[in-house]
Amino acid sequence: MFSRYASVSLYLLALFVLGCGPSTSTPSVRLGGTVTLDGQPLESGQISFIPSDGKGNSSGATVSAGSFDAEVFPGEMRVEIISPQVTGTRKVYDTPDSPTEDVTEEQIPTRYNTNSTLTVDAVLGEDKTDLQFALTSGKE
Repeated sequence: MFSRYASVSLYLLALFVLGCGPSTSTPSVRLGGTVTLDGQPLESGQISFIPSDGKGNSSGATVSAGSFDAEVFPGEMRVEIISPQVTGTRKVYDTPDSPTEDVTEEQIPTRYNTNSTLTVDAVLGEDKTDLQFALTSGKE
């Protein structure tokens, strides 16, 4: 479980590492589609496209109501999907009047993020707007 501070820190780190995607002056490929978890549209999350060869820039997009739309650099990309959810709150300090913070837990199994084998080939001039990532929350 993560505290809100840890979640925000990870989110900011991801934004720093991922950047905002390719600039308009750089050739890019549009990738879009849907993400479902156990047959239902993923309410909210992040999808990241990371060059499979480890070279070049990563890109990402927000997943909202199961849909995403991203601009990425050409090449084979490893896909990572995250969706931390608030599971409760906890006191920041061990005092009676301590403020509270959210406690979050990742609802997407690691086989779709840190241990992901999902890939997509982004070919210049071939936008793909009908990608479908059907995730299941079963055992790792």
